[in-house]
Formats: sequence, structure tokens, C-alpha cells
Amino acid sequence: MRYILNAHFEFATAQLDSNRVTMLSVPEEITTPDTTSDLRQVGAHPNHWYPVAWSREIKSGKTFATSFGGEPIVLIRPQEGPAFALEDRCAHRQVPLSKGVVYGCTVRCCYHGWSYDASGRCVDVPYLGKAKLPNGVRPYPCHERDGMIFVWPGSGLATASPDTLGAANDRSYKTRRFGKIVRCHYTFMHENLMDMNHQFLHRRTTGKVAPRYLGCRAGRDWIELDYSFNRPNQRRAIGEAVIVGSLRGQYANSRNLMTIRTEYPYQTLRLWASGEEPLLHVWLGYTPVDKAQRLNRTFIVLSVRRPKIPGVLDLAWPALSWFTNRVFKEDCEIQARKPMVSRTLRGAISLRRSSMHPRSSRQPQPPSQPHSHFSPQASARWVCSAGAGSGKLHSQPDRLRTLARRLTAAMRSFFFPSLCSPSHPRPIRSNA
Repeated sequence: MRYILNAHFEFATAQLDSNRVTMLSVPEEITTPDTTSDLRQVGAHPNHWYPVAWSREIKSGKTFATSFGGEPIVLIRPQEGPAFALEDRCAHRQVPLSKGVVYGCTVRCCYHGWSYDASGRCVDVPYLGKAKLPNGVRPYPCHERDGMIFVWPGSGLATASPDTLGAANDRSYKTRRFGKIVRCHYTFMHENLMDMNHQFLHRRTTGKVAPRYLGCRAGRDWIELDYSFNRPNQRRAIGEAVIVGSLRGQYANSRNLMTIRTEYPYQTLRLWASGEEPLLHVWLGYTPVDKAQRLNRTFIVLSVRRPKIPGVLDLAWPALSWFTNRVFKEDCEIQARKPMVSRTLRGAISLRRSSMHPRSSRQPQPPSQPHSHFSPQASARWVCSAGAGSGKLHSQPDRLRTLARRLTAAMRSFFFPSLCSPSHPRPIRSNA
């Protein structure tokens, strides 16, 4: 998690330099640079609660297949009692339990009918009886909150689950829940939300918006950034006007403060237009799907404060939904097009993609080494300035491709010398 905050701190420092504002409450120990960590190789730490499904996706008496970092997980909602989670395989023939059936408070494998309860214990084998029952499967701590299912995929003792998701359980707000699987490393999504200067990407949806960075606050496990927004001589987009609450007026006439907070593994965004309560409250969670963690499922809980006139927000809800879906779609598309960039805490960058495949920029190659993840007990290491250090990092795939080109050229000149003669020039590309 510290490595994720490194990128946020780099960005905040660059903004501080450009806007000449003062950093607030930054612990001294987290400003020490660390030159060894590669942000894009840092796996999501499993010892946290991660959202894996919406409550609406798990029907009563049914199973639902999901995953965390390539680990298959099955969610089961019995006819009575809370939902529970198990590893998605039968201990007998490894058949996915998500293909089975829910029977009472157990799930029964579709192959031989082995049954498992919420603790993962095998409680019945039809042809063996209950005298000699085999081993069971791994259970996952599971919790349901505000329309979302969380699991604890780690081996450590589960801590208290999130007590609330933004303003989802506040009746003075209207809430929508949406999201999708995004083809990028989860750290890209963290950075995207913290960096409000990418509003140029949304110019066709929101029009011309001028964000202004105000400052940041940071602790050992969190960081907050403040922004204000101006719209020079332009009317707001309809969806944005719904959120702000008026089709007319300028931001200069309101409080106009946006605060974005990263508290691993979640993020929140709050927008104030007037008053003490935020007008907009957004909660976001990112769960890695595949083993290489190049896919993440993004969960968004967006809450808008209800205006004084009843029914106005309900009538405008379709426009707001279209607006937020379009902005989210633009963010997802640009993240999916990013190459796999190795970001060290020195600021050095290495492009780890092959130019041989036209889709390589959309689907980065998995890392050659298994993911490591931060230890919550480790001291924080943050970068104090963006772009510090220099030099190019050469990945192992780059070296292998260069060696392959040289070997191909040598074999061509040995077996087909006429093709490489001056009368048949054949240029050979090399990155040597």
C-alpha cells in the first residue's frame, strides 16, 4: 500500500512545486525515498477486505463465481442465513463448486454430490455416509454491507469490516452502484482518481474545466488531496448540473471544494458546493481478478444529496447515470491503453511491452516474477519529488528479444548468404 501512496505523493509534490502551496501534516518518516520498489509489480495485499460482488448478483439459493488475484472463490447464499464464501473447487475432483447446487445451508458439488457447509467442512458424501468424511475446502471470511459482498482473501486474522460505504446508508442521499472489469493494474485506477488534472480527457463530456490543486494531508496509511474547479465562461454539462444542483450559476458563487482520499485499499471522493455536508460522496474499491493482476474489478458507490424539492433528483437520475457512466467509460478506455510501465520510487520508467503485437499496449504482459505486496508493518517509503534519478531500466524480455534478433541475423547470414549480399541488401533491425 505504501508503494501506491508513493505515486500519489509524487503527484502531490509536483503540484506543490507548481502552485507554491504548503504541505500539511506529512510524517517525516514517509518522505524517505526507496529506490528498489516497482509499483507495477506490487500485488494487492490480501490481508484486507475486498469487494467481490454486488449483493444483487447473488440470488437466494444460488452460487456465484468470482475471484481474487487468480484465486477462484464461490459465493453461496442459502435460503436462510447470511451469504458465505469458499474456494471454488471440490476437494474430490477439483470441480468448481460454483457449478453445484445449494441445499439448505450447504453447497453440493455437481459431480459426485459432496456437500460443504459455511466453514468449508465436508458434511456429506452420498455414497460414503457420514462416518468417514474427507477433508474440506478453504473458507473465506465474508461480509455483506450496503449492497456489496466483501471477502478477506489473506491468511492473517480478519480485522473489522468496513462499517459504511460513503453515504450509501444515508437516506438524505440517493445512491447508485456501478462498475466493471478494467484491463489495467489496479494502481492505475488509484492514480487516475487522485490526478484531477486529466479533465482534458473528459472535455467532450464535461466541457472545459480548470481544476486547481489546493494542497494535501497525509498519514501513515492515507493521503488526501484538495481541489477546486472553475469553468471559464461555460455552462455546466447536464449531468454535472444535476450533481451540483442548478443549471445556472458559476462555481465562484459556491464553496467548490473536492477532497479525494486514498486509504488502502479504498478511495473516496467528496464534493462540497455549499453547507457542511458534501453534495457528492463517492466510494471506490478495486479488486484484482487474474493472477498477474492485470485486470481489476472496479466497484463504485455514488451518492448524491437530495435537494429540498422532492422528486427533482429522481427525474434527473437518468441524465446523471448517463453522465457518470460516460466519464467512467472514458477513464477505463484510457487506462486499458496504457503500456505496462515499471515505476520505481526513483522515478525511472521502463516500457515493458513488445512492439511485435499490435494489441500489446492494451494487454500488458504478466510479470516474470511473482507479485510481492507491502507489509502493513513495514515503514512507509515515499518519493519526495517526481522524476528524481535517471537511467533506463532494461527488462529481461527486452534482453531476450535483442538476443533473438542477433541469432536470427547470424543464422540468415550463414545459411542464406546470398540474401545478405550487397546485390540483395536486407537490412536487419537491431536494438543493440
